Amino acid sequence: MRTTPETIRFLHGLYRDVDAAMADLGPACAQCGRCCRFATWGHTLFASACEVAFLLRKAPVLSGEPAPGAAARRCPWLANGRCTAHADRMLGCRTFTCDAERAEKAQAVHEAALGRLKAHAAAHRLPWLYAPFHRLLADLLPGAAP
Repeated sequence: MRTTPETIRFLHGLYRDVDAAMADLGPACAQCGRCCRFATWGHTLFASACEVAFLLRKAPVLSGEPAPGAAARRCPWLANGRCTAHADRMLGCRTFTCDAERAEKAQAVHEAALGRLKAHAAAHRLPWLYAPFHRLLADLLPGAAP
């Protein structure tokens, strides 16, 4: 899947809005990498195909990192406890919080943004696919195994 210039502009604006909404919520982040170690913490990161295509366009997979299929266990952009694709990360990454007091409100921010993204895809006749990140990554990255 390729990202159109219009979708790139849309995602930049959407991500800016989400980041502002999350900053207003003020969730605490210990920068523990919990959001990036999926199997360790028992969660699955979901994303849209256009977000993953956008991420791949801007943030190449790190050399020496696990194969994309291993992203089911952890994100291939996690290095030394830090996200190396932070500026281009997806909605699920932007709205994930370990802060239990703010999790429900963060989920509402996520759902609203996802609705906007889905509406953009429909308005521009883009295929809509929302699935586990590791599956989309394997599908979109040439030569990747699921």
